[in-house]
Amino acid sequence: MAAFALLAISEAIPCLSQTSKADKKKEKAALIKSIVADSQHYVFEPQIALPTTGSSRNLTYGYQLLVSKNKVESYLPYFGRAYSADYGSTQSPLEFNSTDFTYTLTERKKGGWDIKIEYKDTKDAVKMILSVFDSGSASLQVMSNNRQPISFNGFVEAVKPSKAD
Repeated sequence: MAAFALLAISEAIPCLSQTSKADKKKEKAALIKSIVADSQHYVFEPQIALPTTGSSRNLTYGYQLLVSKNKVESYLPYFGRAYSADYGSTQSPLEFNSTDFTYTLTERKKGGWDIKIEYKDTKDAVKMILSVFDSGSASLQVMSNNRQPISFNGFVEAVKPSKAD
């Protein structure tokens, strides 16, 4: 009888862990949906840069794309070829703030979202396509008029309140 009870418990434990994994996955998807689709207030933190030419580069902490309904702050590195650039400039062309942009959100059939952001007030007109998955992982494609495209892989998360808030 004791062996039967142990067998029943040991079979139930994997089911519980699978259920909790599924629940965690659903909770994560709901959180990502709330920050990307509902509030439109999140940060994309890239971990890998994928230039058009050359090899991929692991990125250090600190690069980000901060998105809110009325402002986008981009602090991203650029690796690639520039067809025209400001003479003597040392700042990345992907470091800018924008308040004049279009934000188009499209839900994908298999989960996740494609977000297209087109900037109207940047020096080098930039278009970004951010593909966000239910898990929070994301990929960002950056297109420019004067430079080769570049992509980033990373993740999306809610904006953490600063200590000053």
